[in-house]
Amino acid sequence: MPCTPPPLTDEQTQTMRELVYGRTGIWYADSKCCLLAARVRAHMADLNTVEFERYLHRLTSAVDADGVFRDLCSRITINETSFFRNARQLEVFEYRVLPAMLDARHRTRRLRVWSAACSTGEEAYTLALIVRRVLGARFSEWDVDILGTDLSEAALEAARAGLYTQYALRSLDQAARAQFFSEEQPNRFRLDASVRRMVRFDHQNLADAAGIDRRGRWDVVFSRNVLIYFDDAARRRCLASFRRVLAPDGALFLGHSETASGHADFTAFPEPGGFAWSPSPISHCTERPHVA
Repeated sequence: MPCTPPPLTDEQTQTMRELVYGRTGIWYADSKCCLLAARVRAHMADLNTVEFERYLHRLTSAVDADGVFRDLCSRITINETSFFRNARQLEVFEYRVLPAMLDARHRTRRLRVWSAACSTGEEAYTLALIVRRVLGARFSEWDVDILGTDLSEAALEAARAGLYTQYALRSLDQAARAQFFSEEQPNRFRLDASVRRMVRFDHQNLADAAGIDRRGRWDVVFSRNVLIYFDDAARRRCLASFRRVLAPDGALFLGHSETASGHADFTAFPEPGGFAWSPSPISHCTERPHVA
């Protein structure tokens, strides 16, 4: 029978809050600690672990600690997203940023786009659809690399499957739905394989600066509604990582309640509603996070 772990003590909750922060940069405010404790307790039950110290060992020291921690991350992260979310931002990408980048790269014909914290893939696939639309007949001539990353392995698995509800498609027009989606089950729509092949998905912790650096240089980074879960120090480190890997003429897109102003060397695009940032000189952007 499944076990029922006792409620976490305040000290145990604080231990988990610090562990999650140290490993991911996500900070649980005092008002959210009860939510964290409940999700940790549910994770303990699924692992059939009653003792907190044993659970902590599974997270930090056991042979499968990395996988266990990733499973916890799947439970404590929020995966609210949809196709073509925040239309004005995507218009700035499609009509302002992308055409200029394609012109600047007409010799190499290579474009790299990163959807950081991509959740179940809607944002990454949206960017693929836009790139495909803008390139048009030239698409086959270009080397387009679109990467979606997330902390949650469950979200990444769903992204690779490319199966979505009608709610996730609510901002798509009927023509796009008919062209790129087929209904496989009631209220379950599969994205066309030609679009799915444009995007690869992988696990990435945004607190892992070395891991981000190893992925090379990006022309565009989308990181929307992620930094709101970080404290100021973690935001500063994450933005510094984005700055290091952005091309000199690259673009960073943040969520509507987020900003790069005062946290790293970025300059805001003069586009209302775009929430897009271009990199400034890199000389002062050397801060790297410590990963526990």
